[in-house]
Amino acid sequence: MIDSTNRRAGKLLRCLILAACLSYLPNALADGLHILSSQPDQVSGGDVLVAIDLPEDHLGTFILLNGDFIEPTTLTRNGNRLEGMIDGLEPGENFLRVWHFVADPTFFLVMRSGGQETLVNHPITGPMFSGPQQTPFMCTTINQFGIEPKVDRSSPPGFRVLGDEGEVIGYSVNCAIDPIVSYQYRTTGGSWAMWPEDGETPDNLAMTTTLDGEEVEFVIRVEQGTINRFIYSYSMLIDPASIGNESSGNWDTSRWNGRLLYSFGGGVGIGHSQGTLGISRSQDADALGLGHAVVYSTGTRTSVHYNLQVGGETALMTKEHFIKRYGVPLYTVGLGASGGGIQQYVYAQNHPGLLDAAIPQLSYPDMVTQTIHISDCELMEHFMDVTDRLNSRWQVTENRSLLVGLNATDLLGNPFEQAQWAFGFAAAPGMTECITGWRGLSPLALNPLFGNAPNMNRWEPQSDLAAIEWTHMDDLRHIYGIGDDGFARRAVDNVGVQYGLRAFVDGEITTEEFLRVNAEAGGWKPSGEIVQEGFPFLGQPTPDNFDPWSRRNMMLSDNGTPAPRHQGNVEAISALYESGMIFRGLIDIPTLDIREYLENVLDMHNTHQSFAARQRILDYMGDADHHLVWFAGAGEGPPPPLQFNFTVLALTVMDEWMMNIFADPDLPIADSRPEMAADACFDPMGDIVGMGDDAWAGILDDQPAGACTEAFPIYTTTRIEAGAPITGDVFKCQLKSVETALADGTYGDHTFTEDQIARLHEIFPDGVCDYSLPDAGRPAGL
Repeated sequence: MIDSTNRRAGKLLRCLILAACLSYLPNALADGLHILSSQPDQVSGGDVLVAIDLPEDHLGTFILLNGDFIEPTTLTRNGNRLEGMIDGLEPGENFLRVWHFVADPTFFLVMRSGGQETLVNHPITGPMFSGPQQTPFMCTTINQFGIEPKVDRSSPPGFRVLGDEGEVIGYSVNCAIDPIVSYQYRTTGGSWAMWPEDGETPDNLAMTTTLDGEEVEFVIRVEQGTINRFIYSYSMLIDPASIGNESSGNWDTSRWNGRLLYSFGGGVGIGHSQGTLGISRSQDADALGLGHAVVYSTGTRTSVHYNLQVGGETALMTKEHFIKRYGVPLYTVGLGASGGGIQQYVYAQNHPGLLDAAIPQLSYPDMVTQTIHISDCELMEHFMDVTDRLNSRWQVTENRSLLVGLNATDLLGNPFEQAQWAFGFAAAPGMTECITGWRGLSPLALNPLFGNAPNMNRWEPQSDLAAIEWTHMDDLRHIYGIGDDGFARRAVDNVGVQYGLRAFVDGEITTEEFLRVNAEAGGWKPSGEIVQEGFPFLGQPTPDNFDPWSRRNMMLSDNGTPAPRHQGNVEAISALYESGMIFRGLIDIPTLDIREYLENVLDMHNTHQSFAARQRILDYMGDADHHLVWFAGAGEGPPPPLQFNFTVLALTVMDEWMMNIFADPDLPIADSRPEMAADACFDPMGDIVGMGDDAWAGILDDQPAGACTEAFPIYTTTRIEAGAPITGDVFKCQLKSVETALADGTYGDHTFTEDQIARLHEIFPDGVCDYSLPDAGRPAGL
């Protein structure tokens, strides 16, 4: 190897070597250089883990980075391969080339190319490809660790960094801290505790049985720090004897089984914060107990933000730096509920190689298409409680599903019932999922004035805070784009949507009820016209302030004139498709979608979403045999606690599936499934209720209901009730004329009077939704 510090001599020697040897190269450049820690154009932090294949008769190797000879930070030989860290990458493009000296019977010594690669290096603080970083951005390392972020600028704008005496010593926009390593153990009471400083083994130390059946002490190493401005966590099972003997680059991996679990967090957030770690996810006891390593980031926790372009970037960077510390895992499996499940679908589609397997829990196909039907929720609830309050039909709880599609029950009562009657409105004794699961999320997603972040008092200048648009769309402003009114554009749209169409066709509601709901349900005001929320979100329940529906921000009917509908921006919808924020159905890894059945308690994680994802996969890929759905629980009454570990069962079955794939990689993924890798449902004890290809028959086909379909009822949405497909991915429908709808069977065998037909035209002057056509904003080919 040649010392890169002697640059002039190195360049001269390089020229002499190349001039002497290049004429003897018999072949084109070889491809024996492998970038292990990331894609070549997605390197961050100035270093990269590489592998170099060694040719036969290998005598020596040298490496050039940007034309200079270098020594890798570490270089170890494993058979006919070298692996090592290369550091010193410059920002932006870097050119890496490898040469080998090999013995040659004719020329004695020749030089052959070992490969070349262009590496693109990005700051560890980001961004990589997600565009301009969000500002203002509130640091939370103070809340999490009691540590002030590093100063990265001397003047505002930025987050105030305080010294020991509380004085301002500078400002931070990256919220970075140095890594922190701690050692923790699982107690016999089922919690985490810090390993004693004196090194004595605690009396309440729990044991765990790893994937290979070995019983060991449940002790873990936890590393935490910042990557891409967010807080990351790496956790791994270790031998407690290694505590005190570890150092950077010399970590104990003796009890790591080689599997990496990326733990994705859920919730609903709209950014402007670094977020805080969720310990139950970042230190997932189920996975760690099996011997899996666990990686986590607040940037892949959707209660912090829902910009899945930033989230995907953060996931790539977080995994990259894990690999550079601990090596390449045997495989990486995703695990996470709700938004954690969404991320697995979206990232598997957008970032091939990030995950090798996925276990989404309580999932949806993506986040953005949930805004389609959830933006209808309060419109329908307001219609039934206020606009049509004299209609006793809506005072029977279960009848409300005729419009909202989601489940409705009296089981939980209705906390708003008494107040609604007192203030002159109507109410049902029970609720729909719109209330228990989704109330408050319309303001959170759509109201520019309704939002906040921790530590906002530390930002300077404070005037920046007044300019924040607290909406989901603004969190993705570089994707949605900015409208002429200065606000982020919207994709949600209800023009042409015929609410209650299925109930009307089936004779569950009358013609007049069908016409009235569509004339008077209305839509949401444009962002620039929205005002602050009332009770129960802000203020007291006074007659003027009581507004659980956010009716103050609705466009409603006036004197019988049909209420306006809200319109989505076609360019914004197209951008959601093109950026991959919509799950189109592309996922080519083993996927086990698992769900505890919670429909009976009107949980927001409605069960049809597993099949919405499957139908998208079928539509896009033509086959979904690698996508399995498991439910567990009880289909009736309050859900009893599960008496078996659903997550461990899924991880174990997935591991068997992955081992089968490694054993015969030429087999199609679905053909490698072990016996338990099948559609199935379980009772609370873990006993199988139904399993096999027909377990969920009758949901996406016309077959008789399967055992699981019968045991676990599936509900719908406002848009499915309006004639949309189960995929739920049509923001802005293409329209057909009312005349066409009257003639093509849209209304079943119903006939209308001339006055009713005239009313239909008045309600739908541009036509009604034609769901046989794709979204008006969906680009061709996507």
